[in-house]
Amino acid sequence: MLFFAGCSNQEAEYKIATLTEENARLARQVQVLKATLDSLNAHKEAMDNSLKSLDMK
Repeated sequence: MLFFAGCSNQEAEYKIATLTEENARLARQVQVLKATLDSLNAHKEAMDNSLKSLDMK
């Protein structure tokens, strides 16, 4: 539970809403980064397999 000393209830609610929005934005960014990492890992694996098939690794 968050408490904002010296803030009115309205100010505290606004701050909580702002932080909730920011949290959602950051969560979306994390999901995009995870998807990008998964894609890069898949690409790396495909490249490794290609190199192995060409006997270059």
